[in-house]
Amino acid sequence: MPAGVNPGSVIVHVFGRTDVGRTREHNEDAFVVADMTRGNATLQPEVRTHEVGDRGTLFMVADGMGGPPPARSPARWPSKSCCAN
Repeated sequence: MPAGVNPGSVIVHVFGRTDVGRTREHNEDAFVVADMTRGNATLQPEVRTHEVGDRGTLFMVADGMGGPPPARSPARWPSKSCCAN
């Protein structure tokens, strides 16, 4: 349990990884783990294991669509916009 965590609190332990797979030359997938209470969206140690605060934790996975260049970035749009200030 991380230091300074209250007994009975919900603790998040998470990690994420995407893979280009066998078909594509580039990875179009995106994911976000965001500690909404502290306003931190990263996979650095402070978010990989954290106490869920009053505003909760957001987990988002967006699967890339493939295809021509205009279709390559939509998976990243929700992950960028949900955590913008």
